[in-house]
Amino acid sequence: MPRTGCFSTLGTWAPAAMPLRKSPPNLSAISPNGFPASTSPATSTRETLLKKPTNKEIKQNARKETDKRKTIKDNSKNNFTETNCINFIFANIQGLITENNNSKIKYLETLLNEEEFAFAIITESHLHKCKDGCERCIEDSEVKITNYNIIRTDRTDRTKGGCCIFLKDNFEKEILISRSNDCVEVLAIKIEKPNIILVAIYRPPNSKTEKFEDMIKEIRNTLKDISKPMPNILICGDFNFPFLEWKNINGNIIGEKTKGCSQSDREQLEILMSLNNDFQLTQEISENTRMGNCLDLLFTNNADLIQNIKIYDT
Repeated sequence: MPRTGCFSTLGTWAPAAMPLRKSPPNLSAISPNGFPASTSPATSTRETLLKKPTNKEIKQNARKETDKRKTIKDNSKNNFTETNCINFIFANIQGLITENNNSKIKYLETLLNEEEFAFAIITESHLHKCKDGCERCIEDSEVKITNYNIIRTDRTDRTKGGCCIFLKDNFEKEILISRSNDCVEVLAIKIEKPNIILVAIYRPPNSKTEKFEDMIKEIRNTLKDISKPMPNILICGDFNFPFLEWKNINGNIIGEKTKGCSQSDREQLEILMSLNNDFQLTQEISENTRMGNCLDLLFTNNADLIQNIKIYDT
């Protein structure tokens, strides 16, 4: 892909069943029969081998093996098992496609399928569906990626902006939010298995406070309506807060104001932080993403699930 100043984040999302602030179980300490290695039954391997199984036991074992293989196959298909993590992309792409150039969508298709990413969260998609007065309409078929479904929220009355999610086509999803208020775009979906809520948000520079507050309120109300226990939450967005510097201090990402900011930007930052406090979200990106600033942020309610983040200039 041509170097356009946009960025990509490659993330690894660990099994959603992992409790907060606890390490995953030591799988090497589990014996093949399912008992902890220190508490296995007293029957020796030799005695087990010498005992001739009945026909009923043979059929039961064969059925168990078939079910086990099916489970492994299904889990592998979703790229999500006890020992396998979900890999995903979060990218500010500054236009998926133009009238004369589809190199970005081709590059993204190759990357998603070669690495078998579960999903890609895209901001600044610059997509617009056909309607009266639209200079360049882009239908789903033009940005189709093999083995993935696209869910998109386009800017309505202005050009550019927008966000979308490419989700592997064997995941079931529910669309929770898909809205543009002609300034800020938000797209939120819930993936049933694994139990994750994905939120994509694009806030352009110089956004009005009431426009940003409107969208954060929408996210807050949607999350409040989710039945307990709360699913894992992943909010990825281009927030355009260049006055913040994010530092990794003892494993915690802390944001500090390092530059002057307007009263409106300060108010919008406080609105975002209020959402984070309500749902115990932490920010996980500390490296600069574009133009020497960390503009693209990733928030989650379960930091232990984010195992690895890599920033690439694309």
